[in-house]
Order: sequence, then structure tokens, then C-alpha cells
Amino acid sequence: MLAIELTIGNKKFVFCTVYRVGTLGEQNHDNIINSIKSFHQGRNPKKIFIVGDFNLHTVNWPIQTEISSPFNPIHKLFIDSFEELGLNQLITVPTHIKGKTLDLLLTNSSELVSDAIVHSNANLCKSDHSLISFKVKANKVTKPSLRGWTISFLIVYFDLII
Repeated sequence: MLAIELTIGNKKFVFCTVYRVGTLGEQNHDNIINSIKSFHQGRNPKKIFIVGDFNLHTVNWPIQTEISSPFNPIHKLFIDSFEELGLNQLITVPTHIKGKTLDLLLTNSSELVSDAIVHSNANLCKSDHSLISFKVKANKVTKPSLRGWTISFLIVYFDLII
């Protein structure tokens, strides 16, 4: 897992990539989820964006809550943890050549994500996975410019200057 935190204005954004080996068990789940939980620390909630190959091959996205699927128990742990942490999974089309959605985009700020695209691999890279791209809306913070302002020293109260 690799994560960076950016502060834009008074908002904090965390961008994280994850690769999970599909054969690892509950301890791997706990390590990943505990790392994600660490992003939630502090008074101001952070905008979290996690992208990566979770290898949850028994999960069909989007998950239909009224249909009980035969999830692998570890995969079910991940799904429950994503829900507990308020993370929405935004990729709903296959990202692997075998037709599964293994590569996920998880966020607690879906309203900030636009143009989430799963690209065909034909021209981008040699992989059995597709590339995911997305945009995040963030307000640009600008400092007021002093250009055009002039300071006049015509009226100065020298007796008030200490």
C-alpha cells in the first residue's frame, strides 16, 4: 500500500494504491483495513480515494444486497469493512481479461469523483488488467494579489510608531 495526503485549502485528500495478493488471508485483510482506518484519524474528515487490485474475484460489482452471493469469507470481510468505513466502490465494469472487476476505486467522497473510466489495454500497457482513471473535484485556493495596490506614505503618524 502506498498513500499520499494532500491539503488543498482546509480539506485533506488521501490518495492510496493497494495491491492484494488473492491468496492471502485474514491477517492481510486486517493489515489493509487498519491502514485505511488510520486515514480517518483527526477532527476533520479526510477525502479518501483508494485504487488498486484487491483480487476479490468472487464479488460481482455492483453488489446486489437482495441477492445472496456465495462470497469467499475473506472477500466478505473486505466488503463489510468497506461498508463500515463508508467507502463506496465506483467501478462496475470488468477490469480483468477474464471478465471480473478486480481493480477497485473506493472513496468516502463519491460526489467529488467524475469521469471514472476503465480503459481498454490495447494501446496503454501490456497487462491482464485495465487501467482506471478518474478526476477529483477540488476547489483551487488562491491568495489575493497585491498587484495594483499602492501604499501611500503621505499620511503617516510617526508618533504612533513604536
